[in-house]
Amino acid sequence: MLGLLIASMLAAGGAHRPAHRNLALGETYVCHFPKHGLVIIDTRDQHSSITVHGKKYPARGGSYFFVNDDNPDIEVMFGPNMKWWEYGEDGERATSCSHRRNLR
Repeated sequence: MLGLLIASMLAAGGAHRPAHRNLALGETYVCHFPKHGLVIIDTRDQHSSITVHGKKYPARGGSYFFVNDDNPDIEVMFGPNMKWWEYGEDGERATSCSHRRNLR
């Protein structure tokens, strides 16, 4: 039985890939803010980031927010299901956002 399992894994392209691996990929949100312009939020579990004015900052995610630990002014908050986004302490609301699933 084990031999059959190994053979089927090899025929399927090598190492077994867990079904939950896509969960860590998250999504990337591209939002336009009136004052801060284009802000990109990558929500990957291990490598989330916030890009502001073309500079990418590592970010830590929490309940309804992402923040850069070295510069807490770089923070975004989001509403339920990430339907809306706000930037910074003044709560500047994004006028538009698009999102896509991360492929890698």
